[in-house]
Amino acid sequence: MQQTLRRLDGVAKVKVELLGGNVTITPRQDGGFDPASVLKLTYDSGVSVTAISIIATGHIVKNSTGELIFAVTPKINYPIASGAFADKMQALAASGATVRMQGRIYAKPAGKKKKSKESPPLKFEVQEVM
Repeated sequence: MQQTLRRLDGVAKVKVELLGGNVTITPRQDGGFDPASVLKLTYDSGVSVTAISIIATGHIVKNSTGELIFAVTPKINYPIASGAFADKMQALAASGATVRMQGRIYAKPAGKKKKSKESPPLKFEVQEVM
């Protein structure tokens, strides 16, 4: 799995911890790494992903419908899930400031469900503003 993940565009380093079941992917500084590609790649190889968390730097913006978006790169943007940080996100969107945040962009749905080849839309659930 480690070698397979290392082949993804924009990946600099991959660390697999078998005992804890954790994988840490370090993107290249100039790379356009897309975490959604991890879901597809692991699905295709028969591995189940339970959660994907990221630490990223970007800007909080509002789209045309007023939804808050975490814009990491021009091509990688995540809608921000509503939650405890909603008020802080509104202020950050108005400021235009660069922000570094940690959050979850995917959590495996509870219960046993039929696997879908389609990746679910990823939303950024803010866990910490750094």
